[in-house]
Amino acid sequence: MAGLLWHSAGENDIVTFQTADSVLFVTGDAERAAGLPVSSLSDRHGVDVGDSQAAFIEYVVRPAYQELQPLAPRTVGVALRLIDENKVRLQA
Repeated sequence: MAGLLWHSAGENDIVTFQTADSVLFVTGDAERAAGLPVSSLSDRHGVDVGDSQAAFIEYVVRPAYQELQPLAPRTVGVALRLIDENKVRLQA
């Protein structure tokens, strides 16, 4: 989880985010092959990668960094700026 949080605050391009989503898609493919219902974010045929990553940033990543802000305000401030920039790029 820490790696995903850190990854979201980096200067990443869309390809990097799609690579992270491909891990979820492998899970969805296995679920489909086993005849199981496919998890909502793991369905490569029904998920919008940008929207799913933006939601992850909004509901998981940003709140986690905000909790850390009192410990390292300047560092987390930079990370939050990058997080917000990544979210905007993902929604474009």
